[in-house]
Amino acid sequence: MVWQDPAAGRRRETFATFEAAKARAEAVASSLLRGDATAAGFTGTERARFAAILDLLGSTGVPAEIAAAQFAEAHRILGGRSVVDAAREFARRHRLDLPAIPVKTAVTTFIADREKAGASSRYLKDLRSRLLHHFAEDLKVDLGQLSHEVIRQWLEQQKGGPRHFNNNLAAVRTLLRFCSARGWLPRDVDFLEGITKRKAIDGAIEIWNPDEISALLRACAPRAIPLMAISAFAGLRNAEVVRLNWREVHLGEQFIEVPAAKAKTASRRLAPCPPNLVQWLRPHAKAEGSVWPQHLMTSHGDFRRAAARVGLKWRENALRHSFISYRLAEINDVARVALESGNSPQMIFRHYRELVRPVEAARWFSIVPPTGP
Repeated sequence: MVWQDPAAGRRRETFATFEAAKARAEAVASSLLRGDATAAGFTGTERARFAAILDLLGSTGVPAEIAAAQFAEAHRILGGRSVVDAAREFARRHRLDLPAIPVKTAVTTFIADREKAGASSRYLKDLRSRLLHHFAEDLKVDLGQLSHEVIRQWLEQQKGGPRHFNNNLAAVRTLLRFCSARGWLPRDVDFLEGITKRKAIDGAIEIWNPDEISALLRACAPRAIPLMAISAFAGLRNAEVVRLNWREVHLGEQFIEVPAAKAKTASRRLAPCPPNLVQWLRPHAKAEGSVWPQHLMTSHGDFRRAAARVGLKWRENALRHSFISYRLAEINDVARVALESGNSPQMIFRHYRELVRPVEAARWFSIVPPTGP
């Protein structure tokens, strides 16, 4: 049989029987009518292989030329590595059998779970700010669409310094673990792999000297004296004092109980209540009720006004820093001060060791309310 191939020119084929030649001629004619010059020029073996390719692609609905183009591109991207292995890894990281849960739904469920578990209001507020108002609002997708790169970019695009980055990273990590435990994300995929905490450069520790704290206490509004005195002489954080109840202040036994639910570290501890603090608190003490019934920000205003009255500029966190510094100088026991203040021994040793002298510590814990008019 002789015929004109539009792609290869004149072609001659021979067959053993008339029936085979006729069948081939009909196939060539049909292909030429369809404009499929390449298929018309296939040999018998080539036609069988092409038919097998079309059969394999049948269930996908992807045309052969598109499938070939996609494979060639994938082969190039992978540098000749197995496309099937790459597909298996993708399927592992993006499980198609997982439920379609929006990120916002996952976040609200996670926060509700933490609230039910008794997390502090401060922690819940922080989660809502970082995860609900930022993470979920910025990433309006299903969990299955999250990836290492998507999360990394979100973390890096957030404003703030190293400490803010680390706090965002910790919140996202806790959320992802919760989602994995619920079966919403694959358990064997670390979406934060290679994303590490940034080194936060702490500023110099600022403290008050004995003369300054004495002046501040005398200038402080009466309602804020317990808050200032407890922070200065027992080392509680402002937020911990705000949550404190008078029944947790044991003046007779000279200690203050900080319940786990009210401590920043979620661990119960007993803070010292030295004799001079007992004197500052006794006129204000009650059988029960909030030590500070106002909002935390109200105390900040009272403290700043007291500082202004005596010509000082308010120093954030200096009350607690002062307690740790003077207490360490007084007893020279890092582990004990760490327990009393709810901090780590490493942090105290690194920042507070030899910050003040014992003689100054003696003066600090001798400051008592003024007597007489």
